[in-house]
Amino acid sequence: MRVGWLLSILLVTGIAGSAQAPPANAKDITQLPAAETPAATGAAPSAQVDAPANLLRIYVATLNGSDTSAMAGLITQTLYESKQVVVTNQQANASLILQGNIVREPIPAKPLRRRGRSGVVSPPPSDSGLSEVSPSDLALLNGLGGATDMRDYRYRLDLEVYNPNGDLVWMSGQGRQALPFESADIAVQNTLKPLLAAIAAWTPPPTAKR
Repeated sequence: MRVGWLLSILLVTGIAGSAQAPPANAKDITQLPAAETPAATGAAPSAQVDAPANLLRIYVATLNGSDTSAMAGLITQTLYESKQVVVTNQQANASLILQGNIVREPIPAKPLRRRGRSGVVSPPPSDSGLSEVSPSDLALLNGLGGATDMRDYRYRLDLEVYNPNGDLVWMSGQGRQALPFESADIAVQNTLKPLLAAIAAWTPPPTAKR
């Protein structure tokens, strides 16, 4: 019986010893350098898509004025769809920096006229004092109820484009040369059309780095 007990002890000791001793060629992957880990040496395809190298990169900076977020989105979309520039969200990588002001005015409402019994057109009913409110105050009142409906306004974009050195290389028309107020999308397209034409004509680009 003692012999069987000794054999049991030796058997358990041998199993424990064999479990604790790793093979001579074993490698602890938790101690590998980062360059040798499976994730670093895997052959997974890259998901990066490079922008065309021959196009200027333009950064849309913060705009001032009314409905700037929505107008910046329209500007970015129009520039992107032109396929003439690369729109970047990194100003340090930009060849051109676009900034400026967004001006809007409310579309005047058409007055309602009533025809009286005598056939004479009567003036529109009283506006209860609204005629004394400025257009800017009306725009503010309209916006208190929630998001602004841009269909109620006409816009003009006063834009400027600079190179990374701070040099003005293009600007939209000002004063008598300013474009008329239009709906948001038309105002963006009409303003950016001369800019895109100027970019196409620049040879070499005015922001080419030495």
